[in-house]
Amino acid sequence: MKPLSRQELTDLELQTSEQMSEYMLELAKAKARIDAELYYKNSIELRKSNAHNSFLYSFLLGIVGICIGFWISYFAK
Repeated sequence: MKPLSRQELTDLELQTSEQMSEYMLELAKAKARIDAELYYKNSIELRKSNAHNSFLYSFLLGIVGICIGFWISYFAK
């Protein structure tokens, strides 16, 4: 059975319980597909954001470490 298009879903006359269950199944499939797409897109954005934050924290810690090392070597002379 092929998935129904949006126009077919809106034009569907729900006369029997079998048609009603078929209609509800198609709606559930469409919702699951949309939810999966949104989850995938959100996970990609979250991964990019986490990578960006990790880079910034590493960079800042590196700068602080360099400064501490400089001051220790400066005052140790």
